[in-house]
Amino acid sequence: MFASAGEPGNLQQIQTSVTKARKVFRLLKPLQQLTPVLVNEPYKLGWPWYLVNRLKAVLMAVYFGFDHIVWASQAGIYSDKEGLDKAKKISLYSWFGGSLCTVVEDLAIISDAIQKVEGLERGSEERKKAIEIAVRTIQTRRLTLLHATLQSLLALGLMEKSVFKGRKRLVGCLGLAASALNCYMLFPPYPSSALNDSSNKRS
Repeated sequence: MFASAGEPGNLQQIQTSVTKARKVFRLLKPLQQLTPVLVNEPYKLGWPWYLVNRLKAVLMAVYFGFDHIVWASQAGIYSDKEGLDKAKKISLYSWFGGSLCTVVEDLAIISDAIQKVEGLERGSEERKKAIEIAVRTIQTRRLTLLHATLQSLLALGLMEKSVFKGRKRLVGCLGLAASALNCYMLFPPYPSSALNDSSNKRS
């Protein structure tokens, strides 16, 4: 969409073809997203954040489930236009809600890590360890927080809400940024041994 700006042509045909091809590999995504709910995985934060975490799982499962209906329509399997429009709306609203839940959850986890530091005596070993944990938490969560923010904005853009109405190239830019960040997040972490070696060489 970033390249074609949503206009008919070869670029839009390529976008549609790629979308059709990759969605086949997401058929079990709804079940995967529901795993925390089905197996009742333990959750460290309090009840409000536990509910946010479970709501996120349900919303993302709904998003992927109804997105399959959109894919079925693109593949020529499903032809009910009214049903397709409803499926698109439910899918996008669920995606927006699930991404927003991720933003709230990540902020809560970061805030919890910082609060644990503030409650400890300055200069103590326990405080130093808590600071290290807080730094690691922020480093881990900042990318997922940014990615979830981009996804929630992208969902609004695809629904043509507010400032995104009629600005398809901007929506495409958000999609490109979210996809690039998602690819980056899939890379394995840099080996700690290599980081230590490089720091030793500099010193």
